[in-house]
Amino acid sequence: MKRDCYALYFPQSNLHHVTAVTGTNGKTTIASLLANSYMLLGQQSAQMGTIGNGLYNQLQASLNTTLDAISVCRELASYQAQGATQTIMEVSSHGLVQGRIAAVPFNTAIFTNLTRDHLDYHGTMHAYAEAKQTLFDKFPLKHRIINANDAVGRDWLAKYPDAIAYGLNIGQSFTKQHYFNVTKVDYLPQGLAFEFASSWGAGIMTSPFYGDFNVLNMAAVSCALLADGVRLNDIQKVMAELTVVPGRMEQYFFAKQQITFVVDYAHTPDALDNSLQALQHHKQQGRIIAVFGCGGDRDKGKRPLMASVAEQGADLVVIVDDNPRSEEATLIVEDIKAGLTKPEKALVIHERQQAIQYLLANAQQHDIVLLAGKGHEDYQIFGDKKVHYSDRETLQALVKEQAIQDNTND
Repeated sequence: MKRDCYALYFPQSNLHHVTAVTGTNGKTTIASLLANSYMLLGQQSAQMGTIGNGLYNQLQASLNTTLDAISVCRELASYQAQGATQTIMEVSSHGLVQGRIAAVPFNTAIFTNLTRDHLDYHGTMHAYAEAKQTLFDKFPLKHRIINANDAVGRDWLAKYPDAIAYGLNIGQSFTKQHYFNVTKVDYLPQGLAFEFASSWGAGIMTSPFYGDFNVLNMAAVSCALLADGVRLNDIQKVMAELTVVPGRMEQYFFAKQQITFVVDYAHTPDALDNSLQALQHHKQQGRIIAVFGCGGDRDKGKRPLMASVAEQGADLVVIVDDNPRSEEATLIVEDIKAGLTKPEKALVIHERQQAIQYLLANAQQHDIVLLAGKGHEDYQIFGDKKVHYSDRETLQALVKEQAIQDNTND
């Protein structure tokens, strides 16, 4: 049926170039930055994934990271009819196991990393890794692009000698393959600059982003563009012009208080750790404050791990609600606090908006507040009810309110 669906929408097998991005963290950012890059290079692009589906900058919300098999083909046909020559699709482990994208002849696949997530579905990390690997084994790929800094990625690079390796200081072992190696990173107040060596040449790239993980994201995007024949100097120009992905290390600065809020989707221990490390690199002075929660009816084992990461990477931990679903929010908080060595020092403020308002009023000058877990999402789930809420909208309203007050005072 899945193959019939593809044949129905593409009877001449004339599907445009489709790139798959899989891994635990980084899928959305890479998909967005790659779609953005193609647009800057003059090619109409589309993307499918967590923050929505559609032509770049015209996304419609999606219930799942990876759509069902019929919807995938229908969407791809729609993008092609609108002139898209590139679609970048986030591919989830669920989507792979359930065969939702089995009919799609991907041209390129990118692997970001594999860290703890979705064990409520897969059961073990081994099963989770096997699900991801089917993308690299069972599709007619022309290019495999794999993170050499990830342990699973290193194993796969040994298995696929024609794969492109990317990473930060990855060493000489991968230079026998096509590679993109970031050799030095400078952390700037408003972004990054990094030096690289690659199979295609060496140079320097700059961008308006924070963190080593975004260095890796840009390296992956560069590899995809290079494999597609884009010239290195054109890629360097594009990287400096990319825009921040909604809800991915997105900054809101309050000049009056001299406090920066950063909204990020980090909802796994590894992602939270990466986000906090990124902010430590970039902060000039002040504290790092970690605000996060954990979803109900999901992997309970990661709750204390998230707490431990937050306590190690931040000066202050604030526990809030994520999506409690059918669980009691206070019990989720207790599971989280079990991972803290000093739980008495953590603040518990269940309502996220209340936590933001409290920190805006009580944080110190030059503090950086990381609001983790929700990112681009504009809802919370309590029981069987979906309630509208957005960290981004809350901060946007507060920034606007402060600007109005400043203008009135003037």
